[in-house]
Amino acid sequence: MISVDNISVTLGRGAPLIRNVNLEVANGEWVTVIGPNGAGKSTLLHAINQHLPYSGTIQIDHRDTRTLSRRERAQLIATVPQSPTVPPGMAVGDYVLLGRTPYISPLRSETAHDVAIADDVMTVLDLQRFRNRVLSTLSGGERQRVFLARALAQQAPVLLLDEPTTALDIGHQQEVLDLVDELRIARGITVLSTMHDLSIAAEYAERMALIADGTFVAMGTPTEVLTTGNLSQFYGAHVQVYTHAGTPAVIPIRRRRR
Repeated sequence: MISVDNISVTLGRGAPLIRNVNLEVANGEWVTVIGPNGAGKSTLLHAINQHLPYSGTIQIDHRDTRTLSRRERAQLIATVPQSPTVPPGMAVGDYVLLGRTPYISPLRSETAHDVAIADDVMTVLDLQRFRNRVLSTLSGGERQRVFLARALAQQAPVLLLDEPTTALDIGHQQEVLDLVDELRIARGITVLSTMHDLSIAAEYAERMALIADGTFVAMGTPTEVLTTGNLSQFYGAHVQVYTHAGTPAVIPIRRRRR
């Protein structure tokens, strides 16, 4: 569903932000990109969304994204960015309905069909009770569900999640990611995410890709990627990796003071 072939992103005359990156994500698969700060995780998602210039080729469902109009890309790719823009005073129901914009013709308004799709998504994500609330008045976890609802209302086959659990407590992290996983399985959505919490990422991703200094240095199952050697070499981290029910969990180990 997602094919990234030899992608490099360079801004101005600086060093490449990512270089010679290759990635394949199958239909319905969840792949999470991990890596230290500044490694190029968000840059990759921005390139897939055509928000940054790049060399190489990116295809979604065998279609070169460079050849697609903005409307066509929005029908294929839905995104939940790290810090979504929240229009002042906008109600939750109106914000979720923005996800239908790619299907609304110029100078026309949403149809009953569009409203029904937005309503269905809000019901699934338990947001109907907030329908008329101003979005900015909700808690962090509630807002995150609204951001996800707008993306799902696009009914795109690909969902890009850039640090979707930033600033959420552990309960809300699980709540949001469980919802994504349930909807991925039920609707066949392909998920490409970036995450900092390695243990939580390992719980949900079917495969992981570790990026460092702008290029992938490890790719495979969470068990294959989350090794003490990789985390020490590329994060500079002192950790212990334990396995529970076949899934690795990363535990930071305090460096002993002498």
